[in-house]
Amino acid sequence: MHRPFLLFAFVLLVIQLGPVSKVSAQDDGFKPIFDGKSLAGWTGNEKFWRVEDGVIVGESTEDNKVDVNRFLVWDQGKVDDFVLRLKFKVSGTDRANSGVQFRSELFDGEKDRLSGYQADIDRSGKFIGILYSERTGRGILCKRGEKVTLRGKKDKDVEKVADPAELLKAIDMNGWNEMEISARGNHLVTRINGKVTSEVTDEDKQQYKKSGLLGFQIHVGPPMKIEFKDVHLKRLPLQDKAKKIVFVAGKPSHGYGSHEHNAGCMLLAKSLEEAASKKGLSVLTEVYKNGWPADPTALDNADTVVVYCDGGGRHYLHKNGEAFEDIMRRGVGLACIQYGVKVPKGMSGQRFLN
Repeated sequence: MHRPFLLFAFVLLVIQLGPVSKVSAQDDGFKPIFDGKSLAGWTGNEKFWRVEDGVIVGESTEDNKVDVNRFLVWDQGKVDDFVLRLKFKVSGTDRANSGVQFRSELFDGEKDRLSGYQADIDRSGKFIGILYSERTGRGILCKRGEKVTLRGKKDKDVEKVADPAELLKAIDMNGWNEMEISARGNHLVTRINGKVTSEVTDEDKQQYKKSGLLGFQIHVGPPMKIEFKDVHLKRLPLQDKAKKIVFVAGKPSHGYGSHEHNAGCMLLAKSLEEAASKKGLSVLTEVYKNGWPADPTALDNADTVVVYCDGGGRHYLHKNGEAFEDIMRRGVGLACIQYGVKVPKGMSGQRFLN
């Protein structure tokens, strides 16, 4: 009865008093989330997606058409406050269309369909550089060259800040282009080849999403090809005094219903967000299941990490102690549950004591 309360009280203390984590000053914080060799870490229909010469390729043909908009989804975690940098190239007819989906959700129960924010890409020049909302009913949120504040489906302030035709001239329709997407709280900015193409402040309380999935689109229509490479993600500290608590659950190890690491973390995370909301605190939780996260950015903007796993030699921090020690140096909070408090003597034990 008392343990969940004590954990909640401890984590609340950490998020109220602990410093916001920062990306290590030793580098710029960007980490690759595509290995350049395979689709490891990504989920999609391999009829349409492949890796070729270090490039993610999405392609439809006359004999292999896309029935509805399909996506290659990054399955290692969700993105919240971040900067994403990549290069893209789109080929085909003027109807060739793609985009980078972020802070999105699975749509219609399918693993390769998404709804949510999309930095749009197309060959006609009509949509490239805009911010679109896929499958939400909101449609185009911000046209190229605009700065928009959204308050509702039909309530928004629009300011023209750049000539869309001039921005289009800076985009190479037959070659590679650099895209940068930044999301800081409700402030969403898209850049192509260094130029801001769309800027949105989303104050629509019904539709705004602060976290969600990342993915690449291949659009229904005539045969087309979309290519992505050099995909790098950088986590940012959450805005507006929000705090991020990352739960890392160990692999199942005991009998059914005993040491239920994954479900336990999911339940605690949900309960913590609900309880914090009632107290007027802005808390975002993320749960990584089955051991040390495969997402290389998982803990980069965490304010507190909650560990629930087997202890002793099977403790996942035993093999990842050096990486976790770097996180602790940033002032990130740490809470361990049940068997997760036990580590072997020696280096692992000393790191815990530190």
